[in-house]
Amino acid sequence: MKSDIRILYVLRNRFGTLGSNSSFMVPTVANQDFDVRVIDFGSFEVERDLIVYENAGIDITSYPHLPTMLRLPVVREEIERSKPDIVHHFYHNCSVAFPFLLRSCLPDMPKYIVDIRSPPVNQPDELRRRDAARNTLTSRYCDVLATHSLGSVGAIVPDAQCEVLYAPPGVDIGSFKQPAPSESAPLRRFVYAGSLAASRKLDVMIEGFSALVKSSQEPVTLDIFGDGPARGALEALVKSCGTEGRISFRGKIPHAALAGQLSAFDAGLAYIPHEWFGDAPALKLLEYAASGLAIFASATSGLLKQQEEGIHAERFANTAEDFCSVLLPWTSNAYPVHILNQNRLHAESQDWRVLVKRDYYPVYTRLAASRAGLIHDG
Repeated sequence: MKSDIRILYVLRNRFGTLGSNSSFMVPTVANQDFDVRVIDFGSFEVERDLIVYENAGIDITSYPHLPTMLRLPVVREEIERSKPDIVHHFYHNCSVAFPFLLRSCLPDMPKYIVDIRSPPVNQPDELRRRDAARNTLTSRYCDVLATHSLGSVGAIVPDAQCEVLYAPPGVDIGSFKQPAPSESAPLRRFVYAGSLAASRKLDVMIEGFSALVKSSQEPVTLDIFGDGPARGALEALVKSCGTEGRISFRGKIPHAALAGQLSAFDAGLAYIPHEWFGDAPALKLLEYAASGLAIFASATSGLLKQQEEGIHAERFANTAEDFCSVLLPWTSNAYPVHILNQNRLHAESQDWRVLVKRDYYPVYTRLAASRAGLIHDG
């Protein structure tokens, strides 16, 4: 039987859009136990292969892509219509200011959570400083800032004036096939899955793997899944390195298809540049772990935190030389099966169905009780 707690989720993109897993998995799990409603914003012409999850059991209303401040009256009208106890708003520019602005026009203000799931990317320094100052001033009107990275919160709200909830990234464990390795084996087939944007600085990974091809006595290969504006330059780099036969660009495929294919590889690469993404965790670590792959990851602070939380990865500095030297021994030496099994168990513990009930449910219950006057705030 569902609780009578009403939750309105506000999504910046279409429900189920690739790359916004938390914004559709959190409402999906919560819908099992709470009265859930979702509104989302975005193009009605979203490419079908970008919609990776659909849930017909949730009450969802879609609006067109609107400038940030034109979303405010839509959110207000939805609050007045559905009368939620809690609004769980997934971050977009200015959303930390929404509860401050809404208080001036709503006589019965719900509790308000803003969920920050990514750092600001490619934003000019002056604009970032302005937004950070505004967010700090208005954050006292939020009840909770939720995040998968305290570093991301620090970048967006430098001096948060409300509760901060750390809720790590999750994975839909049932989407991934897991092989059952019975014995250790060397690693020959590597995979990378992600955006091919210039900000990802994947030229270092390409150069490092090209060096590995030339250094290893084994026929190592790298399959790259994904697309983006830097693909042409990266393909040209592979050609100039003379490793076309070993590094293959597979393009963009549906996420469900990728999840089914990962287990065919031996190892997954989590190359993450420091500049924009250094403090953030990487979903691909969990996806590789769920698929039973050995993991090789950049030595960023965000990925180090994931390792401290229980996922093992072989770490490399973000240079082609160190990348090659860390991978090279494992192309001829057996990789321990017990590490693969430990990582799979960790991924299972990070399944969305576990995380949402563990991390969000107590907050929902406490905020709803506080709003009803059953407990004092704080």
